[in-house]
Amino acid sequence: MDNIPETLMNRAVSVANELLPDVSRLRYENEYDKLCTWCQKENIKPSQVNDDILLVYMSELSKTMKPSTLWSKYSMVKNVLKVKENLGNLKFPKTVAFLKKKSVGFKPKKANVFTSDQISQFMINAPDKEWLLSKVILTFGIFGALRRDDLLRLSINDVKDYGSFIKVTLRDGKTHASRSFIITDDECTYQPCQLVRKYLSLRPSKMTSPRLFVGFRQGKCVAQHVGSHTISDVPKKVAQYLKLEQPESYTGHAIRRTSASMLVEGGADLLTLKRHGGWKSATVAEGYIEESINRKIDVSKNFFQNQVLQSQIKTIPL
Repeated sequence: MDNIPETLMNRAVSVANELLPDVSRLRYENEYDKLCTWCQKENIKPSQVNDDILLVYMSELSKTMKPSTLWSKYSMVKNVLKVKENLGNLKFPKTVAFLKKKSVGFKPKKANVFTSDQISQFMINAPDKEWLLSKVILTFGIFGALRRDDLLRLSINDVKDYGSFIKVTLRDGKTHASRSFIITDDECTYQPCQLVRKYLSLRPSKMTSPRLFVGFRQGKCVAQHVGSHTISDVPKKVAQYLKLEQPESYTGHAIRRTSASMLVEGGADLLTLKRHGGWKSATVAEGYIEESINRKIDVSKNFFQNQVLQSQIKTIPL
């Protein structure tokens, strides 16, 4: 290794840094810097980090952080050590066991979700002059189970109107896998396609950027991009309009969770849910589903269903 030219090593480091996720690279770098600062205080090098050292590090973080945050930081630290310190083959069983123990009994806070009735109430009653942008963001988010960043990246070229339905292609999302979804007026209490068409018809002719969502004020679109904060605030503002309790608990992630819950409420199975949201893990997909009273009632009916059938058979005359 000592004979390798410094310029070549620098190039290798540059390429290795590209292995970190593009969207959250700064967060990964920040966690690595914090680890390096801690290592310096403990008189060790980051390249010396092993299971025992990482266990102590995570243990200290646990004094001020929730288990869900600890898991997130562990994932980032593990991946950045793999890239920057070539520790890809190192396992951390003690650290994982510690995090699992810390997670026992912990219930993470999740964004509240809207019911289908609440969504319909908002779409039908809220005036378009003020709420058209929010309606269209909700429409795309619910029909596609989109994250905030997915909504932000959508392009006008990703939307194709086929008359009876609108097809949307989602490119290069968090999982780097393209998928598509359909927006249709069928079986819907409001007309989502009409809302989308109305919004697109108001798009400024001088808008050169292909970004789908542009500003909307007093019934008119303006040649200005919609930012991430505007998209994240949509659920909270909708909750305020509907006068729901704790509107601040309707975060940007509420749109994706609402989509998953509404789909399952409508009778979709787990495989359909995974495909709909682009989830590979069944556990992750299930975590997006809000517990539904109607689904619980349907389950409870199954307990004595066989007994009821048997009694009906006995009453049938031979």
